[in-house]
Amino acid sequence: MGLLNKILGEKKSEVNIEEILNTIEQEELVEEEARMYVKPVNVRSTADVPKVVRELQEGNIVIMNIKGVMSRPVTAREVVERVKDAVVSMGGDMARISEDKILVTPSGVKIVKRRR
Repeated sequence: MGLLNKILGEKKSEVNIEEILNTIEQEELVEEEARMYVKPVNVRSTADVPKVVRELQEGNIVIMNIKGVMSRPVTAREVVERVKDAVVSMGGDMARISEDKILVTPSGVKIVKRRR
């Protein structure tokens, strides 16, 4: 069928993931209490490390965006090492999920790191 679409000039429709995800009512999410939240944290310097650690201590999962420090390798390394030290001491876990993002979990949440 792909060849037929090419001949007839029909375009394959793209899936708009954002449109699908935006159907969740944000108001409902804010009012609901949860035991744990997944929170994004933009890290621009080592001064942002305590924010990540505080979220972990509160039992939240953090998606740490390190794009702001990737152009400074020494700072990037220090940020990741400081977060890692805190995570290890509290029994959490962490794994890189993209070039600029690291998933960081509190105690009791482990990340499966092998691919199947």
